[in-house]
Amino acid sequence: MNIQFNTAPPPAPGARETVSPPPRRAPELPAQAAQAPAAPPGVEPIRQAARQINDFLKSAKADVEFSVDSESNHVVVRVVDSQTRQVIRQIPSEDMIALSKSMDQMTGMLIKQKAT
Repeated sequence: MNIQFNTAPPPAPGARETVSPPPRRAPELPAQAAQAPAAPPGVEPIRQAARQINDFLKSAKADVEFSVDSESNHVVVRVVDSQTRQVIRQIPSEDMIALSKSMDQMTGMLIKQKAT
């Protein structure tokens, strides 16, 4: 329950009294928005999606390789042609890994310079 007190001075005799609008309230959320977020999908739909991806990769004659870059410790994912072993796609790209390494070096130099 909200109780509000009128703190305005009383109107002068003969003056017209003004009525202020009621205070504004935040809009109410629909019943669906007030409920908890939906649960993540079950394990079976995820397994089915993984099977479909694996089947597609087999038909595309491509392999997926996961590795960790030794210098930056970033996880690298490569899609590789299974016959020629040529890299079709790499995430993150070689350019992004090199950029990340150079940024790390610059950060180290700034910290070293600031410390001296």
